[in-house]
Amino acid sequence: MNISALETQFFSAQKGYSQSRQALSAEIAKTGLTPEQWQVLRIIGSKGKADCRGIASETPILGPSISRILNKLEDRRLICWTIDSSDCRRKILSLTAAGKRLVASI
Repeated sequence: MNISALETQFFSAQKGYSQSRQALSAEIAKTGLTPEQWQVLRIIGSKGKADCRGIASETPILGPSISRILNKLEDRRLICWTIDSSDCRRKILSLTAAGKRLVASI
C-alpha cells in the first residue's frame, strides 16, 4: 500500500470518528450531562463499582475535576457511594437505578 492510500484511509477513519463523536455528544447533551460526566458514568457502569483512583486511571480528567463531577452526579442521584470496609478513606462508587437507566438509554 502506498502513502497516498494510507492517508486516504486515515482521513476517512478520522472523519468517521468525528461524525460518531458529534452524534454521541448530541445524545449526551440531551441528558443534561457533560461529556466528562458521561465518561465517568460509563466507567462506573462498565465496572459495576469503581473508586476515584480507578476512574482517574481510565480518563485524562484531573482529580479535582473528577471530585466535582462525582458531586454533581451524586446531586442528580445517578451515583451513590459506600465506604470500603478495608480502607475507611476509600469510597466505592456505583450507579443508582436512575444512573443505570440513563447509561442504558445512550
